Amino acid sequence: LDRDTSGVLLVAKKRSALRSLHEQLREKGMQKDYLALVRGQWQSHVKSVQAPLLKNILQSGERIVRVSQEG
Repeated sequence: LDRDTSGVLLVAKKRSALRSLHEQLREKGMQKDYLALVRGQWQSHVKSVQAPLLKNILQSGERIVRVSQEG
């Protein structure tokens, strides 16, 4: 995927499976996990980061997502 790609890519072999995946997305029935590449040493006791995300659209139309400072 190039850097301008955003969102998830779903692939299904059968139409019924694709419909089920779409329904799960609409109904918030999926858990989303994100991987991050970090610089430096990751603290071994930190296994996951849970933070609310804030979606923004810039004047150029570019979409960005960042951690919400408000929680």
